[in-house]
Amino acid sequence: MRILYVGSAGGLENTGRFYLYPPRLINGLIRNNHQVYIFNDKDVARSSNLFRSSRLGIDKTNDHLIKTCRDYLPQLIILAHCQFIQNETLDKIRTICKDVKIIHLNVDPISYTNNKDKIKYRIGHVDCVFVTTAGESLREISSPDTFATFIPNPTDKSIDTSKAFANTQCQHDLFFASNAMKEDDHRKLLVEKIMMTSPHIIFKIIGSGINNEKLFGMNYITALNDTKMGLVINKTEDFYLYASDRMSQYMANGLMVFAHQNPRYTDIFQDGEIVSYENGDELIDKMNYYHTHDSQRIKIAEKGYTKIHQIFD
Repeated sequence: MRILYVGSAGGLENTGRFYLYPPRLINGLIRNNHQVYIFNDKDVARSSNLFRSSRLGIDKTNDHLIKTCRDYLPQLIILAHCQFIQNETLDKIRTICKDVKIIHLNVDPISYTNNKDKIKYRIGHVDCVFVTTAGESLREISSPDTFATFIPNPTDKSIDTSKAFANTQCQHDLFFASNAMKEDDHRKLLVEKIMMTSPHIIFKIIGSGINNEKLFGMNYITALNDTKMGLVINKTEDFYLYASDRMSQYMANGLMVFAHQNPRYTDIFQDGEIVSYENGDELIDKMNYYHTHDSQRIKIAEKGYTKIHQIFD
C-alpha cells in the first residue's frame, strides 16, 4: 500500500528520539513491502510563516496535506498525535482519495481527559482508533463508524540493539527514566522510596523529579545495555495492558523488567518473562532478591527479551 504517516516522525528535531514509536512503526511497514511517506505536521506548520509559529501555520499545513494527498493518493493515512490537522481536512481528502482508510494512532493514557477528548474529536472522521490500552475502556472511544482497538508499543531489532542480560560488566542495577514530575507524582514517590531503602542498589535514574538529567539518542540505548534491571511505572496503572513505551524499550534491550500487576501484563508475559509487583514494599523485596540472584535475573531478562521481540515486532 501507499501509506501516509502524519505526525512527528523524522523532521528537524527528532534525531535524539529515533527509538520512539513512530520510527518503529514506519520501519515495520516498510519491511512488509509498503511505501511510506512522512508528513511532519509540526515542521510544515513552523516553516510556513516568518515567525516559525506552529499555530500561525495551521491553515497552510492543512492545505499542504490536501495537496500531498492529491500528489500521493494514499491508500492508508495514519494520523498520529497531529492536533493541527482538522477533521474538515480529512473529509476533503476522502473526496480526493475515494477508497482511503484513515486511522488515528494514540499512545497516551485514555484516562487523561484532554487525551480522551482528542480521541473523541476523531470519532466519525476516521475508520478506527489504535491505542496502547485494551479492554472495556475502549467502548467509550468507539462508535458504529469508528472502532477502537489495542496496539502494543512495538519492538525493532534495528533500534533495540542491546542485550543487557549478556553484559557481565553492567555498571548499574536499576534503570528508570522520565521527564520532570510534580512533588506528589506517584512515580516520583515510588522512586524516592526504593532509593532510600536500598542504598546497596546502584540506580540509574534520569529526571523523574529526582534530578535534572536528560538522556536521548544512542546514549539512551547504551545506558540500557549497561543496566541489569528496568522499572516500569506508568502515569496510570488502572487500565488493561496500558504501558508506556519504556516497557518495550527496556525488555527489548535485555533488561529484566519490574511492572505493576494492575495492567495485567502477565496475561501476555508468563512467569519467568517479567516480574510483577503490587506495591512499593513488594517491589523492594523483589528488587533486592534479584540483585543477589544474578543467574535467575539473567534467565528472566533473556526470556522476556525473546518473547517481546516475538510478539511485538
